[in-house]
Formats: sequence, C-alpha cells, structure tokens
Amino acid sequence: MENYGNGIETVVFVMTDDDDMKAYENLLPLYFPRSLTEANNAALLLPDDLGFNWSQTIISKVKY
Repeated sequence: MENYGNGIETVVFVMTDDDDMKAYENLLPLYFPRSLTEANNAALLLPDDLGFNWSQTIISKVKY
C-alpha cells in the first residue's frame, strides 16, 4: 500500500469470527496507525528487520 496508497480509497477486512477480529484490532494499528502517537507506539513493537522496499520481513536463510 505504500507504493500504491494514493490510488486506494477503501480497504475492507472481513473477519469470520471474534478471534480473527481481535487479532486484526491488535495488529492493524501497528501497520496503519491513526495518529502520530499510535505510530510512535507501534514503532516500538515492530521488528527491526522490516526489510526491503515492500516492507516484508527479512528471514535469514537456513543452512543445512
């Protein structure tokens, strides 16, 4: 969404049960903060390795 956010007007999340709803209520503010305070608080909870310009988490390759 960071790369295409200007063209997106609405995002709809559909939950099938209360557990899913609770998870999204807890996680959405981390990635879509509604205020500067929420963004600053979320920054403390996000992993340090947010990775590439698509924000995917970097996972080290496992050596066998």
